[in-house]
Parts: sequence; structure tokens; C-alpha cells
Amino acid sequence: MTTKPYTEKQLFDSLISQSAYGIWIALGKVQNPMTNEMSVDLAQASAQIDVLDMMNNRMHASLSDKEKEYFEKLLSELKLNYVEVEKAEKIDTVDKEKQLFDSLIKQSEYGILIALGKVQNPMTNEMSVDLAQASIQIDMLNMMNSRMHANLNDKEKEDLKKLLSEFNKDYKAVEKAEDAKPKEESEK
Repeated sequence: MTTKPYTEKQLFDSLISQSAYGIWIALGKVQNPMTNEMSVDLAQASAQIDVLDMMNNRMHASLSDKEKEYFEKLLSELKLNYVEVEKAEKIDTVDKEKQLFDSLIKQSEYGILIALGKVQNPMTNEMSVDLAQASIQIDMLNMMNSRMHANLNDKEKEDLKKLLSEFNKDYKAVEKAEDAKPKEESEK
């Protein structure tokens, strides 16, 4: 309670403004004054929109036409922004998942190429064949393919199938070449 009297209209405007401000912060549209950061918290935004919606429903009978119109416009704008942010967050999640998937495949691919002696090992600065490691890496890639297959798009499925086919051919070729080497050379 303050010593300065505020009108009911001023208190109403302040309550609605503070609620809306908190929602804009949660939607990542306004910088949070406590953290000086802009971040999205959809759960918080949703809860605050629900509270504002409940306030509108409970106060509706006692609001002036102008207040009702303001409340409705504000809620509509907040809900539209919520949907836009939610869609953007889902796209970001899909993009991140795609990037992680692509990175995982590239790591596996690189590991297989190192084990097959096709590229230099960055740890040893040597090129050497390790068929056991190549086999493990190819098996891991096959396992990822089988476990993720239902969640891959057609291009990813085709690319992964092609990659596995190439690695299986490369593996057999390297294995054959290693078997053909004289014993002393392959032990070096």
C-alpha cells in the first residue's frame, strides 16, 4: 500500500501493463531487466497469458468497452506472438537436431576413413589401417541407421544408405589389400 492514492483505472492499467511486460520478456521480445538478456521461456509465457486471459474473463463484466477492447487486442497480440515464437523455437530445434545428426554422421565418416587408412589420423599424424576399428565404426553407423531410420527424411535415408554401401565396399577392398600384403609388411 502506498501513501499516494491511485485511481482504480491507474491500478488496472498498471496490473495489465506489468503482466504484458512479463509476457513480452518470456517471449524473448524484450530484454529481461534482471539478467540484461533476451531469452525465450514458452512455459512461463503460456502461464502468464493464461493468467491474463483468466483476469479478462473474471473482470469482463466490470470493464468499460474501451478496457474490454484493449484487453482483447492485447491478448490477441500476445497469443499471436506466442504462436510465432513457438514455431520459431520448433524450427530452431529441428535445425539443431539436423546439425547434430549431420555432425554425428561426419564424425563417424571421418573415423571410418581414418581406420581404413584413407586419411591421416590427427592424433598420430600417420595413415594406417585398423580393420577392427573400421568394422566397429561401420557397425555403429549401421546401428544408428537402423535406430534412426523411422525419423529420417527420404534424402537422409538415401544418403546414409549410399554412405554405408561405399564404406562396406571400401572395407572389403582394404581388407583384401591387407590380406595380400606379405606378413612382415602388415605387422609393421
